[in-house]
This record gives sequence, C-alpha cells and structure tokens, in this order.
Amino acid sequence: MLGTVALDGNRIVAGAIGADDANPTNPETNSGAAYVFVRSGTSWTEEAKLVPSDTSPGDLFGSAVAIEGDTILIGASELDPGGGAEPGAAYVYQRIGAAWVEQQKLVPSGATAAWRFGFSVGLSGDSALVGAPSGALGGAVEVYEFDGTQWVWTEQLTDPAGECCSQFGRSLELSGDLAVIGAPGSTGPSGDQVGTAYVFGRPGDRWIPVWRLETSVPLDPLDAHGLSVALGGSDVAVGAPCDDDGGVAVGAVYVYRPGLPFSYCTGKTSSLGCVPFVATSGLPSATSTSPFRVTGNGVLPNEAGVLFYGFSKSNLNFHNGKLCVKAPLDRWLPAKKAKATAPPPCSGVLSRNFNARIQAGADPALTVGRTVRAQWLYRDPGVDFFGDGLTDALQFTILP
Repeated sequence: MLGTVALDGNRIVAGAIGADDANPTNPETNSGAAYVFVRSGTSWTEEAKLVPSDTSPGDLFGSAVAIEGDTILIGASELDPGGGAEPGAAYVYQRIGAAWVEQQKLVPSGATAAWRFGFSVGLSGDSALVGAPSGALGGAVEVYEFDGTQWVWTEQLTDPAGECCSQFGRSLELSGDLAVIGAPGSTGPSGDQVGTAYVFGRPGDRWIPVWRLETSVPLDPLDAHGLSVALGGSDVAVGAPCDDDGGVAVGAVYVYRPGLPFSYCTGKTSSLGCVPFVATSGLPSATSTSPFRVTGNGVLPNEAGVLFYGFSKSNLNFHNGKLCVKAPLDRWLPAKKAKATAPPPCSGVLSRNFNARIQAGADPALTVGRTVRAQWLYRDPGVDFFGDGLTDALQFTILP
C-alpha cells in the first residue's frame, strides 16, 4: 500500500506505509518503507529502499515524502508500536555517493500523543516543513532550517483562525519563501465544516499567513476543501475530494492565483534576436529587511534601463512592442546599466530591490495589499527607429 510520491528531476521517492520490515511474518505490521527510483534514458530502476534505523510496527513510515536534490524527507505519522501513543516523526536522508544515508530524525518538542507529526512534509532548499494535523489543538506545522550541520527547529505555524479542529497541516507544499497549508476541517461562514487552505509567506526570518483561500461558490459541509494542495509558480491548487457540485462526492479541484509574483504580457524581441524577460527573488514586503529583486534578464549588456510600474494591466502597442502596464506610470530613476553575466549577446541583467522603493515612503500608493505591475524598458539602438526594448511585465501584491 503506497503512501505518497514525490518527484525531483530524474528521481522519484514513493512511500509504502504498509511495508512490514519490522515484522516480515506479520502482513499487518505497517512499519513502512520508502523506495527511490532513478531514471536512466527511458527506464526507471530502483535505486534504494529506505527503512529507518529504529523501525517499529505501526509507524507508517512513508506517510508523506519530499525530495529535493540529494535530500529526502519522510514522515512516519504513527511512530509507535502501539499505533498512536507517540506523536510521530520525520526522517531526513542524504545521498552520499551512491548511497542514501539516514541523516537525522525530527521529533517535535513538547508534542503529546497522537499528533500525527509527519502526516505531511515539504522540502525546499535549507527549509523543511512537517505537518501534524492533530497537534496543537487544531493542528500545527513545524519549521526546520539546515544550519550546515543539522536540521534545527525554528518555529511552529498554527491555524491563523485559531480553530480547534481544522486539521491544519493535513496537507502542505513548500517552494522557496512560499508555502500552502491545508486545513480541511475548518469552518466556513455558515459555521459548517467545509475546509480551507492558507498561503504563508516568508518576507523575513519568520513565516506569516498571507491569504486564506476561499472558493467563489459556497462549499457544502464535509467537502474537505484543503485535503490536498499543490503550489506551482503563481498558482495554488486545492483539492476538495467530497465536493458534489458535479455529482455526489465526485470531488473538485479549485485553482487560485492569490497575488503571488507572476509575469504576464510578451517582451519585445531585441536586435540580437532574444526576448528579454522579468524575474524575481524574495517577496514584496512593507517591513522585511530581505530584498525583493525585480530583474530584467536577457537584455543587451552595458545598455541603460529603467523599471517603471503602475497598478493596472495594459496590452498596448508601443514602439513595436507591448506596453503591459497601464498609466499612470511611475519610473524608478536613475536608470541602470545592464551587467553582463556571460559573454554577449543577450547576457545583460538589470536589477532593482523593490522593497527599498516600498519602504522609502516616496510613493504613498505602495501600501500593504496593493497589487503592482512593473516592466523594464532598456536601450537597444539596433532594434528599430525607436532604439529601445521591453521585457514582459510582473504582477505582485505587497505583503506586510
């Protein structure tokens, strides 16, 4: 019986909570295992079978899995031979050479029985999230950071609404400084248990709730909205397996675009045949000391460029390209010269820390909750009569 699966590049890790390595003679042991498969050409082959060093019957090792690069995180949500007398655990494995080695066992401090810690897991860079949907009253997600030697607990996330039975952490996904966390037992405006999901951001050193994802149509009791979640670019998908709008309990998936940074429109092809594009790092914030960099990539090196912004979309023809931001516009002066990141052509990069603009106070319209559109304009003397180029545009919402 499989638990969950995760994919990263040419590797898949699959949880098998029904494996019985702790007691092979008893098929009901459910100690659990996880399998790693690697792709070579068109074939997938088993690379490793992972079983924790302290495996016991009933642990459900493989309840949740995550993989990134040479690191795997695996939950064991019922870590105890008695099936629930302990809070659960999560295990970190590191690939060293050709072998996957158990690196660390994560157990939440202060947890009580039946937390189901490890029911969901997320892994991104040096950050790990582990969900415990029965912990801390309404559920909890524990945050860990890798300090270069070991994974260290940093904080606990709980249901922003403070509900006692929301099952917060039943599902989760982590990507960089964004996380989406399901709470399928939460109540809606009518007071019925319909479920929801939350998007958390990390504009600084701590995670903060940013959006509660609500459907545009009323949910019914026990729809379990938030039982599964996925995060991809600027989109969030939330599963509601018992939704019956299309038939009795046929289920549904709701897709949201809750203000995460994403690009739109089309850049202008440069004189060198490239289409420059906008990208970001970090999160836009009115208070964070961390930068939110807006970059114009693939522009002509050593040519000047300016970042301009407004608050509405546009798609106007402008200098043989597209002006993607609607007036009134604000330019960020002075213009900068693109730095070359590699030998020309198309190696120039323009960069601005937009958080500095937000926090400077020069533009009172840049407030928390405001949606901003921004685009780079740069010099390109060889492209046409106008001698300029445009990237695509960026849309983002300013966080606290």
